[in-house]
Amino acid sequence: MKILKLFVLSVAILMTTVGASHGAPASITPATFRPGATNPTNGSLVTAYTPAITFTWTASGGTGGKYNIDIATDAAFSTIIGGTFGTPISSNSFHFVYAFTPTTYYYWEVQAYDVHSVASGWSKFSFRTSVQNPTLLGPANGSTLNNNLPQFSWSSVVGASGYTLEVARSDLFNLIVFKVNLPYTSTTYTPTTDLPANMILYWRIQTLNSAFGPSAWSSIWSFTTANPPTIPTSLLPLTGKVDNDFTPGLFWQAVALPGGTTFSDYRVQMSTDKTFQAPTALCFNDTSITSLNPTLPATKLELDVQNAALPVPPGTDCPTFSYGGITSLQPATTYYWRVRAESTGGWSDWSTINTLLMSYPQVDYTTFSPANLTSLTTNLQQFSWHRPIIGTGVLTNVFALQIFGSPDFRNNGVVNITKNGAGYIPVTPFPACATLYWRVSEGSYNSTYGSGPWSNSAKIFTACPPGVPAPISPKLGATVPTAMPTLAWRTSTVPFGYIFTHYEIEITPDKSFVYLPLWGDITSITHQPTSSFTLITALPGHGTYYWRMRACDSQPSCSAWSTAFYFKY
Repeated sequence: MKILKLFVLSVAILMTTVGASHGAPASITPATFRPGATNPTNGSLVTAYTPAITFTWTASGGTGGKYNIDIATDAAFSTIIGGTFGTPISSNSFHFVYAFTPTTYYYWEVQAYDVHSVASGWSKFSFRTSVQNPTLLGPANGSTLNNNLPQFSWSSVVGASGYTLEVARSDLFNLIVFKVNLPYTSTTYTPTTDLPANMILYWRIQTLNSAFGPSAWSSIWSFTTANPPTIPTSLLPLTGKVDNDFTPGLFWQAVALPGGTTFSDYRVQMSTDKTFQAPTALCFNDTSITSLNPTLPATKLELDVQNAALPVPPGTDCPTFSYGGITSLQPATTYYWRVRAESTGGWSDWSTINTLLMSYPQVDYTTFSPANLTSLTTNLQQFSWHRPIIGTGVLTNVFALQIFGSPDFRNNGVVNITKNGAGYIPVTPFPACATLYWRVSEGSYNSTYGSGPWSNSAKIFTACPPGVPAPISPKLGATVPTAMPTLAWRTSTVPFGYIFTHYEIEITPDKSFVYLPLWGDITSITHQPTSSFTLITALPGHGTYYWRMRACDSQPSCSAWSTAFYFKY
């Protein structure tokens, strides 16, 4: 039985061999030599597809084998975009030049033929093209930086969900300086800390996408970092303090220079915009300070017409120039200023941004009433002044008023108040025959812009009125028997050098003396020694009457009104 089985098997092998030698189909199952994908592998993400992809597969056809390949945009292979189109090739690779679309699925299939032209079944694969990588824009390749906080920029990529930026000390990117992931909306990035100085660095960027990313890295660019001076330290004015010097000096600490570099200038910027970028903001840019000034503790910039007329150089952060011709800063306005040092090795970072609050403007004393060197005719003089025009500054209606007996406003204070409105009426008379000085400032110490500088002072001379007469009769509350009573008083005195002119008497049934008196100013009593007066016109009827009087001289100036008396008729 064993001999028989062996014979049958040998015959089967012989028949197979003879059949093959006469071109009969081989008995090897085609599935056993289907090619396998080696590039792109099935389901893989292809990042390098421009301008072509080289398709490769396992050489399953053996020695002398051939292959067909189809490349399509759909899994059914109804739209074939490339391949051998039925003409087999002997290589197990196919270089296909084609404008592949980013973020797209593609399909490819390959079939093997052995040396006897026996075909395998088709092996089918898919791959997807990645999102495109960005194009680098700056810093330019091979450039040298002016500042070690450069802005990296690149082209935006359609379909990006973000970007990864790498900066390294080596073009192998094994010595990373920083790596950062950025949102898809970003096409620029500025580091938050300085890059290492005086060094060649390399940078690249790739695009992120959840389904079709990341992309291939961009090209690699290099640059040399700056070797800048130290950062200036601002000294004065103190940030956030109110300053009433509208042409302020700006002070900062002199900087140190790295070896091998030469100082160029300080750049000072001042603006009403804290970002120094608002196109409508006042922006001042100056580079006229070209001395490092190493022997002094600070360097000073004085704003003047010449500097204010300088145009802003291209590329600075002041986008427009609107300072020209202005010789002082605007009152009641917030300014921001900063400074940096520039040298042949590059620019330092900007100093800390300082806030400068300009106070309210000085009140013009030429608008004062009473004006300078005025002699008052009453010691209840009304005061007024004009508030300044402050341009774009914040308006206020609060003023400080000082009236003192000394020109330095340190002694003999009469009035020292803060009030609303550009005017004042004293509630008690000023001292007679005195020399006073008065001045005004706008604002208050507890406001944002503080109190403005004091105006120039005005010198005034208070009135020297006669003494106040004292009514005697009719006695207080007495009843008079006649409608034309006689009024009597103690006479007043007149200061030396002045001439008495008359008494003024008021008689009225209104004890407040608000309503029109029956007798107004009785000026017929023109002799100082006179101490009585008999009415020449009868009272209009019975009732209670109030009367008071005062003395006047040639200034003209009158005393205060006497104490009011009343009588009944």
